[in-house]
Amino acid sequence: MTARDMAVMDPVTATAAADADMARAFKPSPHLFSEQYGLQRSATQIAPGSLWKFQMQRQTDTAPLNDSSSSYGLVSRLNHWIVAAAMIGMLVSGLVMAYGPFERETVFAIMGWHKAIGVLVLAYGIWRVGWRVVQGFIKQVSVMPRWQAIAAKVTHWGLLVVVLAMPLSGLVMTIYRGREVDVFGLIIPAQNKIEWLANAAGLTHQYVAWTLVGLLVLHIGGALKHHFIDSDMTLRRMGFRAA
Repeated sequence: MTARDMAVMDPVTATAAADADMARAFKPSPHLFSEQYGLQRSATQIAPGSLWKFQMQRQTDTAPLNDSSSSYGLVSRLNHWIVAAAMIGMLVSGLVMAYGPFERETVFAIMGWHKAIGVLVLAYGIWRVGWRVVQGFIKQVSVMPRWQAIAAKVTHWGLLVVVLAMPLSGLVMTIYRGREVDVFGLIIPAQNKIEWLANAAGLTHQYVAWTLVGLLVLHIGGALKHHFIDSDMTLRRMGFRAA
């Protein structure tokens, strides 16, 4: 429609006509979908019910490895669950050896696995702690009282310390009691006996284990509170569906 045509119309009709012209002029490109999702097909060619598949594929392809200011990356989530499973397993095996109703031979067999896996946990724990220090802690999902924020930070740092202190103290205790550690064929040799060092490491190993129990109660309890009471994303953002 030309400006001359619009000039002879009343204001209401002219406004409606201008709006119609603008609507006709704005035609989304049929390839807009492919530009956004990297697919060689137009939006009109997408079969009903298939859009969610393309969205999920795009989301998976671009899942970040590093953390952002508000979410954990894939590496952090893997670190979290691998170390959590390993530390809980080591804790359970230690309690079973100490308090379980097993014969001496069974305890020795469990002890061998406990020591070998403990060295692997120490090696992976160094990586895990280093990654968290480099990445830093992400922002809280919801506003909480100051004492809760402090408790959460202390718990997080405490768990990182325990990840290193528990296997390291166990290793020091063993080798300085004059015993080697067989890590699935890789031998860590025994050292000359140093009783005070071995005893100090043994006490550290014992108390750190009970400290881990307390920190796990706080950590799991806090995560469940955020999920079921606060109904925020604190727990869900550590899951793999967030990737």
